[in-house]
Amino acid sequence: MKKNSLVLAFLLVCCVTQAQTALVDEEFNDAPDGNRFGAFSLNNYQTDIADWSYEIDNFAKISGDNSLYLNIFNSGTEWWALQVRTDEFPGQTWKDVFEVSFKAASSVATAFDFKAEGEMNFNYRVELPGAETVRDFKFRTAPMDRDGFIVFFFALGTAPAGEYWFDAFKVVKVDESAIASPETDAFDVYCFDGRLFVHPENPVNNAKIKVFNVLGQEVAKANISGEKTDLPLGKGIYLVSVTDESGKTAAVKKVINQ
Repeated sequence: MKKNSLVLAFLLVCCVTQAQTALVDEEFNDAPDGNRFGAFSLNNYQTDIADWSYEIDNFAKISGDNSLYLNIFNSGTEWWALQVRTDEFPGQTWKDVFEVSFKAASSVATAFDFKAEGEMNFNYRVELPGAETVRDFKFRTAPMDRDGFIVFFFALGTAPAGEYWFDAFKVVKVDESAIASPETDAFDVYCFDGRLFVHPENPVNNAKIKVFNVLGQEVAKANISGEKTDLPLGKGIYLVSVTDESGKTAAVKKVINQ
C-alpha cells in the first residue's frame, strides 16, 4: 500500500511543537531599549491622534513574573495606529503553519486583532473581559501562501482606552517531520476530485473518521463499515484521524485537497 501522505499524530501536535525551536519566546524579563521590548517593538503610526505609554510591569500581574504593560490614552482612528510588533522572519516556506500562544489581561472589556502578515494574511480576534482578568490564548495560523517572510503583531488601534498586560508570548513553527506515526497504520487516506477517501487494508466494522483543519477544529466525521468510504471535503490542508472498532487509533494523516 502506497504511503504518499505525510503521517501525523494529531493528538501529539502540541507536545511536539513545544519541543521545537521557537521563532519568538518572550517573557519580558529584559530591560527595554527605547520602544524595543525584547522581541517586540511598540509603534505609534498615528502620532497626531494616538497616545500611549509602556513599561515592564514587575508586579506579577499575569504569571508571577514580569509582563509588558501598556496604558492606552487614545488608540487612534485606524486599526493599524498602535502596534506591538515582532521583527520580520525571512526564509519561511509555502504552507508553513505557526502555533501562537500568550497571556493577556486588560482593565476594560476589549477586543482587538492579532495578525500574521507577509506571505500570509491571518487574523485572530482577541477578546478580554476587563477587570484585569487574565486569559490564556493558543491557536494556529493559516498556512503560508508562498515562500517568504512573516511578521506577527497586536493591532491595538481603535481599542478602548485602558491598561493592558501581555506575557509568555511564543510562536513555534509546526514541525510535521518530527511527528511520529501511530503504531498501526491500516488505512489508506487521500483526497481526489474534492472528496476524502478512506480505504482500510481489511474490512472493518464501525471504524470512526474525524477530520480537523489546521486550527485544530473538527470539520467533518464519519463511520466506516466495510471496505471503504468517502465524503466531500473543501479545499485546504487537513489532519484525518481514523480509530478502529476497538477504539485504537489506526491512522492519523495529513491530506491536502487542492
